[in-house]
Amino acid sequence: MHYADTFGPLLRQRALLIVILWLATPAWADEVYLLNGDRLTGTIVKMEENVLTLQTDYGGEIKLDWDKVRRISAHNPLRVQAPGHAHDPLRDFFFGTDGVAEMTELTADSPIPLTQITAINVNPVRLTGTISVGGNHS
Repeated sequence: MHYADTFGPLLRQRALLIVILWLATPAWADEVYLLNGDRLTGTIVKMEENVLTLQTDYGGEIKLDWDKVRRISAHNPLRVQAPGHAHDPLRDFFFGTDGVAEMTELTADSPIPLTQITAINVNPVRLTGTISVGGNHS
């Protein structure tokens, strides 16, 4: 019996299995599950003023009402802002990160429930300029 006759079919089967598993892996996209059961995929851009912005390949930028979101699953950590969840008040004051946590799963049962989240991936406000202080002492 020849070596190719014995192991040839086995190697082809393994190669086929590897290709099938590779094709079956999901794309690395964020997922947004809505209260009505719909599931949207794309990249979560931000959430502010109760509007979640999702960038999709199929519909461009989609804006969703935050009250309609049931669950979020993100590939990369999201910067989630919720009042009362600050860890370092001095740093938060100077760098504008009040109550910011990084999370990849957001549900009603997560450490910071969806109802308490006020913003996602929003850059802190930075004020630039100069302050002049003067005085006179006699």
